[in-house]
Amino acid sequence: MARTYNVIKYVIKKNKDDLKIHGLRLYEFNIKDEKAINISQPIFVNRATLIEKIQNDEAFTHAFRVNHNTYYAGQLISLSLNKNGYINNNFEASRDIIRNVEVSILDYE
Repeated sequence: MARTYNVIKYVIKKNKDDLKIHGLRLYEFNIKDEKAINISQPIFVNRATLIEKIQNDEAFTHAFRVNHNTYYAGQLISLSLNKNGYINNNFEASRDIIRNVEVSILDYE
């Protein structure tokens, strides 16, 4: 089975002080003969699904905006769960962090 790659468009949080990611907007795709295939439409992935993707060793990249609706995948980024259950490469951290990715706030107040 081909490895699934995930291009992260942006991270979604419920408010700016939220310690956990609410979800992500991303594209999924596979690679065959060094070309991206099966590219999905942008999808919403909640935190639980993101954790499953991390545990299934799926690959993640940043999305770089080229113009209004065109994005390119950047270098692979490493995502892992730390000992406290947060999505953070820092083993001691107490909040979710995905570096260099745009954050969208769903401020309900």
